[in-house]
Amino acid sequence: MTTAVKMSCAMISDVEWRTDARAFARAHARGPPIARVWVQGECVDDDGVEARVRDGTGTVRVVRRVRERALRFGAYVVVRGALANEGGERAIRDADVVPIEDEGVARSRADAWVAEVDELWNVVYAAGLGCE
Repeated sequence: MTTAVKMSCAMISDVEWRTDARAFARAHARGPPIARVWVQGECVDDDGVEARVRDGTGTVRVVRRVRERALRFGAYVVVRGALANEGGERAIRDADVVPIEDEGVARSRADAWVAEVDELWNVVYAAGLGCE
């Protein structure tokens, strides 16, 4: 089982990430290749197969593993899936998309998400990998 790495939509869509997840990992974390990611945010478009998720830093396209009922605009979701580079657009494929039904929990997760990811990458990963 591969652990999913928390990333913001902006990190996934980073224009400097030119080739694949391994190149991104080497350039930004100086660590092991990243195969699966974990993103949280609001669903801004969904047809049951593909969705777009926005987390305050950007928007990323999500392709589900299996067709599901489309989520309403603004539903807060947790997404785990594989990184993909499709024609220059970054996406999360083979994704599990789980809506957070409780409005209070969703709101508190949304408020903390970007700060949590920034701290994880800038403090925890950087310190553990000896990066500045």
